[in-house]
Amino acid sequence: MSEGKLIRWYKSEGDAIQKGEPFFSVETDKTNMDIEATRDGVVIKHFIEEGETLAVTLPIAVIGDKGENADDAVAEAQAQLGKTPEKAMKKTDNAQVQTSNQTLSSDYDIAVIGGGPGGYEAAIKAAQMGKKTVLIEKNRLGGTCLNVGCIPTKTLLMSAASLNNVKKCGEFGVENVEINRAGLDMDTVQKRKNSIVDQLVNGVGMLMKKNGVTVIEGEGTLTGDHSVTVNGNTITAENIILATGSESKSLPVNIDPGMKVITSKEMLDIDNIPEQMVIVGGGVIGVEFAYFSCFCRYKGDYSGIP
Repeated sequence: MSEGKLIRWYKSEGDAIQKGEPFFSVETDKTNMDIEATRDGVVIKHFIEEGETLAVTLPIAVIGDKGENADDAVAEAQAQLGKTPEKAMKKTDNAQVQTSNQTLSSDYDIAVIGGGPGGYEAAIKAAQMGKKTVLIEKNRLGGTCLNVGCIPTKTLLMSAASLNNVKKCGEFGVENVEINRAGLDMDTVQKRKNSIVDQLVNGVGMLMKKNGVTVIEGEGTLTGDHSVTVNGNTITAENIILATGSESKSLPVNIDPGMKVITSKEMLDIDNIPEQMVIVGGGVIGVEFAYFSCFCRYKGDYSGIP
């Protein structure tokens, strides 16, 4: 979950609240839930209204002791939200001037290598804190999950589930459907999958632009404690964050040359469903591919399959 909509405040500003008491209700793309207070105190400030949506990493309210001066905490939170009051603006400007003086010889305050969930969220957070930030990514923003993991596999599973619903539609009173002829057009399935992935990748790009993060396409190579080379150019940064992710590794076993061996990455781009397939690994991706292949190739009675 990356964001949620605040549905209801259970406590207003000035109300007393106890640790564990419901504070507000939030709606996400997966569920609705009540969020409990993490301490005793008084609600000093709400930062969003009911019905507004906010990223889960951003501040939503301040709880303090009765009579406490929480101006600094409120100003810091408002700065993160981009709702910077005059006092916070002055503090932020001073901080930026100080940072500028300290990093006069550097191109950026922070350089992030890798545009996956760890990298792009770190870049956004850094930019929101007033740091001049650059993100370097050699492929596409979004990382494994968005491009070659959970997002594309879910689109394939939706196609398989739709086919399964057609096969089982008689149980729901649907008549005159030639279920034995139902199947998947893999070209259409792949086009839908690619469209969804492209849309989300573009969304991450817009987040970078909105938060003022510079994005450089290319492979970054560390050349020093504070320097990175990319596309033949060297950039410098006071701090460098490595978020390079992972790659599939081939198993060190002998394989019959007649067998076609692919990784989950290539499996996402298949244009037909294999008649026979062995999946090595029972993790999330392996199970999802097994599910997809089962429903796309199964010729028997679907009533026993959930």
